[in-house]
Amino acid sequence: MPIGPEHRTRAYSDTFENALIRTNAGMASFAVPGSPHRCGRCLYWLEEAQGGKGRCAAYTRLMRGRKGALVAASQTACKMFEAARR
Repeated sequence: MPIGPEHRTRAYSDTFENALIRTNAGMASFAVPGSPHRCGRCLYWLEEAQGGKGRCAAYTRLMRGRKGALVAASQTACKMFEAARR
């Protein structure tokens, strides 16, 4: 679920608007457009549901324990991305 309605007025630069479109609730920061990285490969991504969804531990830490919305493993990663050791 992207942040904000799709029909809203564009108020920012194209780069920032592209980041907003690719960012979902529950992410620790804005998505990085064009990034090859995905949330499911991040050190902070914790799988919690079947179907490839999980929560962002970085979001939980930043929000002082408040859990965010489920994030798809295929979601474009944010600037907090750190590759998980697998």
